[in-house]
Amino acid sequence: MNMIAIFSLILLLALPYQADEGSRWATIKPLTAKYHFVSMQAAKLKATIRGENGRPQYVLECYSSETAPQTGEFMYSGDFECRLHSFHNRDRQSTLLTELPNADRDWESRGRFLAEQLAPPCGSYKDLGRERAFRLRGFRLQLKLRSVTFDDSQQSFSGTAPALKSFDLEILVEPDSTANSAIASRPTLPRLETLPEPCQKAFDTLYLDQFRSEAAHAPNL
Repeated sequence: MNMIAIFSLILLLALPYQADEGSRWATIKPLTAKYHFVSMQAAKLKATIRGENGRPQYVLECYSSETAPQTGEFMYSGDFECRLHSFHNRDRQSTLLTELPNADRDWESRGRFLAEQLAPPCGSYKDLGRERAFRLRGFRLQLKLRSVTFDDSQQSFSGTAPALKSFDLEILVEPDSTANSAIASRPTLPRLETLPEPCQKAFDTLYLDQFRSEAAHAPNL
């Protein structure tokens, strides 16, 4: 191996691996995108989040239970689910939207939406219902579901509520210098027992056991 090759290898090893843990992430270019899904058969998207220099950094993919790809790479579930991964997909977690460093199931993130979580009154709860924010890697991602309609003649993914029929989705991405975690930081969430009974049941499927058990030992971010 010549000296140029050795120097190049040392330089490569010294560079921060931004798809892993660390605080030096590429500055993200703001993004706003809006989608209208007239049916669950049409509910799918793939959006690229770019850095200030225009280079792709992350990919957001969202699918309904009826449009989810069957590749074996990620198991989409719920009535609608969004997954975020680095552009080259070298992440430890299957989705960067999880708040669990050791998540072992693809669905363990607030990127998964269930119909009962979107129905009144549950849909109005911040970061649990129709609007959810994720802070990580120097940026903030917001997912906002609007104009949500349901089909009373069909069952939802979990079979406990009318099926999700149509909705609008707004995606907002903006730089956030205080977001320095490699995966989504834990949001401030209400205690489960303070919610109306229908919402306790709806949100109990959102792996809230972890939030309850850790709340006394770790501050909310």
